Amino acid sequence: MMERKYKQLPYRFWQEKKYKSEYSKLIIQVNRFLKIYREEALISVFQRYTWLYSLFHPKFKEFLEKEEKIIDQIQFKANQSEKIEEKTEHCNINKSRKIGKLKNLDA
Repeated sequence: MMERKYKQLPYRFWQEKKYKSEYSKLIIQVNRFLKIYREEALISVFQRYTWLYSLFHPKFKEFLEKEEKIIDQIQFKANQSEKIEEKTEHCNINKSRKIGKLKNLDA
C-alpha cells in the first residue's frame, strides 16, 4: 500500500480532500505518459530506477525514452529471429519436397 511520510494511507485515500488533488495530478500525468509511451516502459522505469518515486522528476521523461528504445530493440530482435526461423522452415520444406520427388524417381 502507498505510504506518505512513513504513514500508511487510509483506505480509499483518493476520495479524501487531503489527498484528492495530488492523486488527480498523478493520474493525469500517468495518462499523459501513456499516450506517448508504452505501459511496459513506464513499469520498467520504476523497476529499474528504484530510487525514483515521482512522475514529476525532471529526468523521468528521459528515463521513459531510454526504456522505450530498449523495448523497441528487444522487439526488433525478436521479429528478426522470427523472420529467420520462417525462412529456414520454408527452405526445409522445399528441400524435403525436392528430395521426395527425387526418391520417387528412383523407385
